[in-house]
Amino acid sequence: MAAASSVDHGGTALAAALVAAYVGLVLGLRAEFERHFGEQVEGYFANGAPRWRCALGLPTQVGTLPLLLGCAVVAHRFDVQRWGERTSHGKLRSVGERAFVAVFPAFLLLDWQICDVRVLLAAHHVVCLAGHACAVLLSAGFPWYFLGVC
Repeated sequence: MAAASSVDHGGTALAAALVAAYVGLVLGLRAEFERHFGEQVEGYFANGAPRWRCALGLPTQVGTLPLLLGCAVVAHRFDVQRWGERTSHGKLRSVGERAFVAVFPAFLLLDWQICDVRVLLAAHHVVCLAGHACAVLLSAGFPWYFLGVC
């Protein structure tokens, strides 16, 4: 029983470390990305994020989040159905799950710190955060939500 408890705490600690590393990386790279990719937002994306922010978020969307999903799937032995049954009891057990629960909202919330959040982007982020809260708190469909985000 003690081993399971230490694994759970390790997952939470790793999730917190990933969020801290992510925030530090984004804040550290912002000026370089802004210089290289520019502020320009035009056409269809006029209410979205600046170009530099899109470029800065890409590694998270195509690297970090899928990697966390992979960790969670492996932790649940590639059985998404069983994973769903386990999370319906309200426990997110794997490091991948716990890290995703923390990293995804940090990814969205950080925009208010690093760039001018336009109305459409703000609405998008609010809806995403509300959906994230529902998926985490209700937990029964969490694996399918996680799959959908990635």
